[in-house]
Amino acid sequence: MFSLDPIDLIIVLGIGQGLLMAIGLQTLKSRNKGASNALSLILLMACCMLIGRFVYTVHKIDAVRHWSLLPDAVIFLLGPVSYVYLNRLLFKNNQHFQLPLVHYLPVAIHIIIFLFFLLGFSAKEYTQLIRAGELSTLFRFIGGSAIVLNLYYWLKNLRLISYYTKREKEVLSFPQSPILYLNLFVGVIFSCILVWFTGYVTSFFFKRLSNLIGYDLIWIVIPILTYVIGFFHLIQPELLQVNQTHPSSHKDRLDQDEITRIQKILAKALEERIYDNPDLTLSDLANYIGISNHKLSWLLNNIYHSNFYQFVNKHRVEQFMRRVNNGDHLKQTLLSLSYEVGFKSKSTFNKVFKEVNQTTPSEYIKQQDP
Repeated sequence: MFSLDPIDLIIVLGIGQGLLMAIGLQTLKSRNKGASNALSLILLMACCMLIGRFVYTVHKIDAVRHWSLLPDAVIFLLGPVSYVYLNRLLFKNNQHFQLPLVHYLPVAIHIIIFLFFLLGFSAKEYTQLIRAGELSTLFRFIGGSAIVLNLYYWLKNLRLISYYTKREKEVLSFPQSPILYLNLFVGVIFSCILVWFTGYVTSFFFKRLSNLIGYDLIWIVIPILTYVIGFFHLIQPELLQVNQTHPSSHKDRLDQDEITRIQKILAKALEERIYDNPDLTLSDLANYIGISNHKLSWLLNNIYHSNFYQFVNKHRVEQFMRRVNNGDHLKQTLLSLSYEVGFKSKSTFNKVFKEVNQTTPSEYIKQQDP
């Protein structure tokens, strides 16, 4: 009688979740197409690995073992594709970002090895080689190489996210980065690598322990990745919509005449309270002034000694304080006032207000009351 053990059930659920998410991402009307395509590919590759494991363990026949190396090629793709995904997700001018072909060389080598065993040995001969342990060294080399490569791309992803969160304050006047999702994304990937590495090491010394950690547990962690992605993109479809652009390395320096001219236009924009727009970006303000993003960034950094986030939110706080001094806080809530001056959330407003005034909004109002 056909039956599934708990791990097989988790794998089946993971396959279903991954396939539904991969298809669902392609149906979103408002989406970052480049990022959603890369993410769909990641989910399909995870499903491929899970299907390969499921078929291999449920149908223990020589013909299936003969093809078992092919799905494992995916382990050399997950790292590069995840890096492509994050580049496309985090920077809107990276929608067609691609890695050089050399990054996919390990996949090609793995497929060549697969073809060698597929064409050079019958299914029965290949199974006998496995049982005799004659392929153990090859499998360990493949596994070890995959671990190292995936760790390398995980570190690149971590560095990219760190750069993005720092860059965010240079171009946005509001905290946009889905930091919880990003941390969970790289966290689950690291969990997969850690479990995989632990199983790999223990396979040399503690075979019984490695059967649990290196083989079964890894197939529980991979479905979790699909659940995390599915959950966040279900409740936050805006994850596939980003406003940040990747900067060029070129920096435009301004002469004194141009600085004076731009400062006059900037002062006019502030008088018109351009900062009331809660979605104001560096590009928006640069377009209003009629200069490049790089020139505006240079001006803020070198003349005003602040980044875009600090500059805009400082003026929002000052406008809020003027509203309080006029008694507007007696007619409406502090939260509604903060929204009217351009803030998008209570937490950001409170944080920025305290950074500017070294006190909370409530304490500031108490100080103003006679």
